[in-house]
Amino acid sequence: EKIQYSKAIEKTNEILKNNNLIWIISPSLSTEEMWMVKKVAKRNNSSLVVATDEYQDTNFGDDFLKSNELAMNFWGAKLLELPVQTKNKKELLGNFDGAVFVGVKKVDSWLETAYENNVFSILIDAFEPSHTNNIKSMLPIASHSEREGTFINKDGYLQKIKEKISR
Repeated sequence: EKIQYSKAIEKTNEILKNNNLIWIISPSLSTEEMWMVKKVAKRNNSSLVVATDEYQDTNFGDDFLKSNELAMNFWGAKLLELPVQTKNKKELLGNFDGAVFVGVKKVDSWLETAYENNVFSILIDAFEPSHTNNIKSMLPIASHSEREGTFINKDGYLQKIKEKISR
């Protein structure tokens, strides 16, 4: 069911207040976006974890890159002291009524696991997933090329990213 954006926000706020939720966020969000999600999750007494499954590649690092991290801002998440995913998806989602996914890469596999475990989902993303079972609310965010923010690289350098596409 498609509804007006203001109604979607109202509906989502009601869901956030009244359920045992976990926020699962991308380590490729900007530092500012991560901070804001952390603040909202805390305000709603929700848990928060940074997804790592799809952001690691043991064959990726070399003498120059020196890391197997594929995420743009994994080090920003560490600076904000955000907990990282240590359990598999099923174990992680099993303790909650619902999950809020924010910009997560390969979100369809997360949504499928949530559905299989009777965990409802809220999706905040730039793209619509192919798996929409059990999604209570979907809210749009700008894609990475439409956002501004800061990212922290492996060496601790702060990098400012400017939007590439004007709105």
